[in-house]
Amino acid sequence: MHYVIGDHPADALEVDVSEAGPSSLYGTASAKLYKPDGTVAVDFGVLPVLGDGVLHAPFGATSPFTVAGLHEVRVVLTTGTGDTLRSETIATEPVVVEAPDGWHTLDSARDDWRDAPVGDPALFAVLESAKDQCLAFAPAVDIVPARYRQAQLMQARALWNSGHVNSDGALGGGDLTVTVFPMDWTVKNLLRPKRAIGAIF
Repeated sequence: MHYVIGDHPADALEVDVSEAGPSSLYGTASAKLYKPDGTVAVDFGVLPVLGDGVLHAPFGATSPFTVAGLHEVRVVLTTGTGDTLRSETIATEPVVVEAPDGWHTLDSARDDWRDAPVGDPALFAVLESAKDQCLAFAPAVDIVPARYRQAQLMQARALWNSGHVNSDGALGGGDLTVTVFPMDWTVKNLLRPKRAIGAIF
């Protein structure tokens, strides 16, 4: 799931804790939403564990999403008391919070990238890494031009593919592979176009 800075959802955050086993094993759960820097964004307090192994964590009176990045939800499941007290901590899939800064969002990237990573956290990570690399090379601008976004997406694809190639530099599995060629020069030219040099007579 993903949100934008300032979002204040009306629906509760649904957290799947079924991997910890049947809900009957645990009586209660406490959950917290952490910002990318590790500070607490929301303390949901004690929540009942529903029969389907899903927690419904309602948001408070203000928006919890004040910074962009990956927000982690940690749940502590507990049962028993005293000597019979048992607990287990579960870190669920991060919640993505985006900033409307003119660069690609998850939705716009998926519109232009058919084979984009399925998971929101994975796609967000490669888009952010590609954006950082583009910013390090491109001239500073007030408004992000379309070619910067194109360069970001091309670099994100290259980063994603670089982690999914075999020892021969080919992408794919079985008998079907596609050789991955570096696209650095193309990306750099989008960020810093070469100017034509006039002929000298």
